[in-house]
Amino acid sequence: MQPFTDTALGLVSPDWLNQLPSQILVGLHMVVDACERTPDDLSKLFTEHLLIGKHVSSGAGMARIDYHLHGDGFGRILVRNISLTGGQAGRLVQRLTEIETYRMMALLGFPVARQLMPGLTRIETEVAGIVAALAEDPSSQTARNQLARLTTLATAATHHAAATSYRFAASTAYHGIIRQRIVALRETRLPGLQTFAGFMDRRLTPAMVTCRAAADRPETLNRRLVLASDLLQTRVDTALEESNRDLLASMDRRTRLQLRLKSISGSAGCPTIDRGAGLDWGAAPAQGHRFGSGTAVKSFRLARTGTEHRGKREGSSCCHKGCAERSPFSCCKG
Repeated sequence: MQPFTDTALGLVSPDWLNQLPSQILVGLHMVVDACERTPDDLSKLFTEHLLIGKHVSSGAGMARIDYHLHGDGFGRILVRNISLTGGQAGRLVQRLTEIETYRMMALLGFPVARQLMPGLTRIETEVAGIVAALAEDPSSQTARNQLARLTTLATAATHHAAATSYRFAASTAYHGIIRQRIVALRETRLPGLQTFAGFMDRRLTPAMVTCRAAADRPETLNRRLVLASDLLQTRVDTALEESNRDLLASMDRRTRLQLRLKSISGSAGCPTIDRGAGLDWGAAPAQGHRFGSGTAVKSFRLARTGTEHRGKREGSSCCHKGCAERSPFSCCKG
């Protein structure tokens, strides 16, 4: 029977297959037999798409692999059993299947990386522009505006990292499993064909390097964002401290000025009294007596002095009618 002619899926109802709630991720037909085939027979099975051929399990088997999708949408693996035991054949089939499955799972991160790269490039360009603008215009207002923009960029970068980190981590893990399975195959080269290790180095490793770079870029970008944010925040804090310093200095000047004004006002509100004339401070408040500074001062009254008593002896009368006081400096109301 010709390999790959009658497949396992050919025994399944197409309607049942179409109703499965899933999508095909890996399609692979594998044939294990002991037949030795000529190059012409192999060309009919794989045409020009034969990519990988090798001895496996230390020469106990031979595998030829074509990852190109044929008309049925499946790739093909042909294993020749030279001296494989049942257990060895089973493990070989499992490893070959896992390598292809994990290869496709690992490659799921590659489209995500390609989609992520332009957004990260745009953010990096804007961060560089913000730092350049800060160097050209170091004013505090510019720093505040740029700090707000930088916060928005940091949020976008964090969102990108959170949305894609799981996929890149999975791709890295699958790539590690593939390398382990290739080592377990114990393959040796067939003339004119590349090995599994060579094929993965050429086709899978570059994609995984891209995924790792895409996974590392958000972290590197976040460090740059933190550094730029610290620079902007330092500029804003410095401007705020300078403003506070100027405000405190202005308050100090106003306080000193107020103290001087109070001192001058107090001096202007003290009248000079000729004690020789017998004038003294009274206890009554001022009734409309104000001086140049606008400060009200206490009124003063005539004191009862020796001059008053002399006026009594001289027979002077009080200013009020009927008062017995005889001094013009004394009053019955005083």
